[in-house]
Amino acid sequence: EISLTRKVVFYLGDVIRSGKSLQKALATLEQVMLLEKKAYVEVRKFIVFTIGCKKAEEVLEEFDRRLRQRFPDYEGTTLVYFEGRFNLVEDDSILLSEKNTDLIRKDCLLSPEFYLSQFDELHYPLERCVLYDGGSRAFDIFNFKEEIQTYWTCLLQEAKKGYTLKQALYDRFPAKLAKLTEDGSSEALQKLCIDRLEAIQYHVR
Repeated sequence: EISLTRKVVFYLGDVIRSGKSLQKALATLEQVMLLEKKAYVEVRKFIVFTIGCKKAEEVLEEFDRRLRQRFPDYEGTTLVYFEGRFNLVEDDSILLSEKNTDLIRKDCLLSPEFYLSQFDELHYPLERCVLYDGGSRAFDIFNFKEEIQTYWTCLLQEAKKGYTLKQALYDRFPAKLAKLTEDGSSEALQKLCIDRLEAIQYHVR
């Protein structure tokens, strides 16, 4: 239940991929503002924190326009990206990805710290999605484990068919190719997949 005070600054935090959940949240918020019917209510700012992609901007631009129309003293909307403004997979060009769900590190803006962290371990940029533990995954560790195992198992099968480590990096984080010191072959990718599967099995029982 939401109760509005006289001068309001809204704060919202969410993982934003397709933007659909954000649209639903904003629609609910607008309903509350309409039901309140309090002439003295003034919305001043709307601040959003996200691990997400540009879809957040597309949704918020329209909401910002409506807020400015309704509240003359509205000061603006602020969108804060954590770690980066990631790229949402929207077609079948990225192997083993889920459309409108997976956020990847390719063709996007990354914070310097996050960018550098992707060189710490070879497997970091090859994970299926930037964020694995959002939504229901955060409450079901065994489902979480199964999803990760399935991904690395499928990637292993692709490597056995000839998909190389270099190809995998190009698909998900091309920046690492320039600094790749490891063998970029399909055999190298197979070894990485096997190592990941063993590590997952060890850490989550």
